[in-house]
Amino acid sequence: MVGAVAISLGGPFYWTPVASSDLPFLGGLCICGALSHYCLIRASGILEASEVQPLTYFQLIAGTGIAVCIFGEQISWNMIVGAAIVVAAGVFIMVRTHRSGKLEHLKEPTTRYRLRNRPRSSKTLISGNKGSKST
Repeated sequence: MVGAVAISLGGPFYWTPVASSDLPFLGGLCICGALSHYCLIRASGILEASEVQPLTYFQLIAGTGIAVCIFGEQISWNMIVGAAIVVAAGVFIMVRTHRSGKLEHLKEPTTRYRLRNRPRSSKTLISGNKGSKST
């Protein structure tokens, strides 16, 4: 919160208007960002965090690839070291969690099986037989 306030105080002095030709790209960025957050939230609701977390490593690699290929960014040694620290910490936590036995859910049926065989919603249970007509 403090950071947001600090940036908001200095921001107006460095404001530059958005070019009208950039608005479609800005809109696309907003839509893609909102959609990706929605998908990540849905995945976190269905899967365990340890199953969703490896996607963030893919984001790191994909983001770096896009920055190099499209925007011509140069990868420096400190970027590689920082990325390696982030990935190593995540892998360490996943391995430690797996070894500690906290991932007992992996011995259960897969998530697809759990989703396919979950109970129907309460609306379906209340309405009874869908195919029968009441007279």
